[in-house]
Amino acid sequence: MSTITNVNTTTAYIAPVAADAPATTATSFSQTMALAQTSRSWLSTADVSQASRPNIKQFMDRTGAKFLDASELIYGVVGSNTEVRDWTAIMASEDPITAARQATGQMYGRTDITPRTDATYMGDTDTVAKEGNFAVRLLKDEDNQVLDQGLKLIDAQGLLLRDAGNNPKTIARNAWLFGFDTQPLAKLAQASATVSEALGKAVQQASTMPPAANTAVAVSQPPVLVMAPENLSLLGLSGLALLSSPQPVAEPLVTAQKDDQASSPSLEQVLQEASVKALEQMDSAIYLSSLFSK
Repeated sequence: MSTITNVNTTTAYIAPVAADAPATTATSFSQTMALAQTSRSWLSTADVSQASRPNIKQFMDRTGAKFLDASELIYGVVGSNTEVRDWTAIMASEDPITAARQATGQMYGRTDITPRTDATYMGDTDTVAKEGNFAVRLLKDEDNQVLDQGLKLIDAQGLLLRDAGNNPKTIARNAWLFGFDTQPLAKLAQASATVSEALGKAVQQASTMPPAANTAVAVSQPPVLVMAPENLSLLGLSGLALLSSPQPVAEPLVTAQKDDQASSPSLEQVLQEASVKALEQMDSAIYLSSLFSK
């Protein structure tokens, strides 16, 4: 273990280097400070976290994140679990997106919390194998019928967080959102292949992919609503700009998922706050389209 001294008269902790890691003769100051920042705690108490947590628009304005990326990073990765991330520190950091992800990883790396009684934990009977924050699950009923199987995201105590996905991009995407390291996946490829050969290959590929925000699955944007002036006046929307024809809109990155047994719900359940500020967060024509498309 090494320490940094004489940097603003403080001592910063550097995580120990693995014994088989290549030796380095010198470390740049920027690299040293990056390691020191990574090892810091981004956690706080639940009350402080809730009080300082930004809404979606505030996070988007601060980071430039897309709507659904912000939704997932703030709400989706928490679900029904207790939020303890230090949002004051996260939003004050140079890179709030990275800080939020690191905080999420730290939050689910704790072993000092009381297990929930209303959530699902991976156990000996349904765990085929696990490494890091990933586990291969095979759950059967008394008649040996499969109830659930696949690669899952778990916390340090085995709490089932979310289905990790069944293709490399989705797996890498979920790992990115939760701040989880994908390298342990290499050890789960063989176990995943017992569920399906395709899953085994996907897990192996995901283990070598750098987790990134751009691995989300793109979903087509709904058509832009075109409305006659007289209809706008009837709706009291005459102040909106009229569109003579549909305009191309960039496709958002969508990460919404559904896993009935996971503690992180689908985005439909966690985006209630976003709907209140919909007109602030999207083009008014797109918002109207969502109202009239049902």
